[in-house]
Amino acid sequence: FSQLTTSGRGPRPWRRVGRPVVALRSRCVLAGAATILGRRLRERGYVSAGGVEGTVKELGLFGITIVSGDSVTRIVGNHNIFSDTIKDFSALPQRHVDCEAKVANGVDVNDAVARLVAALPAIKNVMKDPAPEVEIS
Repeated sequence: FSQLTTSGRGPRPWRRVGRPVVALRSRCVLAGAATILGRRLRERGYVSAGGVEGTVKELGLFGITIVSGDSVTRIVGNHNIFSDTIKDFSALPQRHVDCEAKVANGVDVNDAVARLVAALPAIKNVMKDPAPEVEIS
């Protein structure tokens, strides 16, 4: 920062208060316009962006309102959204899900796998193509 002299008060540091705030707001507005016009995110979509995960409630010029699973509303600045990785869980109609199941000692593992393979297609949201896989680790 440069020094300015005021009459009778001696040197004082020159503070630029307005410009950084304006620059930050203009970056947020540009990022907000890109979000809205680019249709990268949509309302009621489930996302992880700007370090926050939840359902998008509102898209704005300055920020995005996200409601997390524990019913906490968070407003994340668009600059934070675009400076971080965006995961959009609802962009595609289907999603790969890994589930882990434990088997008790003494249970026939091959029988447990056969029962899981037979039971998975009966679940409503499990797709038939590609077929579910059951692996032992």
